[in-house]
Amino acid sequence: MKHLKKIRERALWCGAFFLILVALFAPRFARGDDLQTLGRDFWAWRARTQPVSGDDITRIDRPAGWAPDWSRRSIEERRKSS
Repeated sequence: MKHLKKIRERALWCGAFFLILVALFAPRFARGDDLQTLGRDFWAWRARTQPVSGDDITRIDRPAGWAPDWSRRSIEERRKSS
């Protein structure tokens, strides 16, 4: 019984410590502007790196006059990054 009481007490302290950590750090991660920035950066990256498809469904909006870069340098950079 004494052993169970010790385990229960330790679990209570660990739970309290965890709640304190969450209370201290959660506001830092819950900022909406960071999420908006992440989303904007992701879609900008995706627009730059998405391959061109031959089908007739527009997968992503691209700027007028956009054309894929098929230069040797660009292809080598893609190979290195994948």
